[in-house]
Amino acid sequence: ILIEESLLSRVPENYEQRVYLYRAEKCKMTGDREEAIKCYEKAIQAGVTHSHYLIAALATRNMSRLFKESYG
Repeated sequence: ILIEESLLSRVPENYEQRVYLYRAEKCKMTGDREEAIKCYEKAIQAGVTHSHYLIAALATRNMSRLFKESYG
């Protein structure tokens, strides 16, 4: 968490989407699907806002996989 906060405090527009994507993956691994979805949504929004479209696309893909795993 300290690394996440450190990255966000430096230049948020460069790291915000990556931090949310990391948090989403961490939540997914621990079984917290609701929080993972929230973090994926934040990663997508931040990625689009700051023109990091590859991160936004990756978050979208991973979120869709989570939905598929969860709901078939």
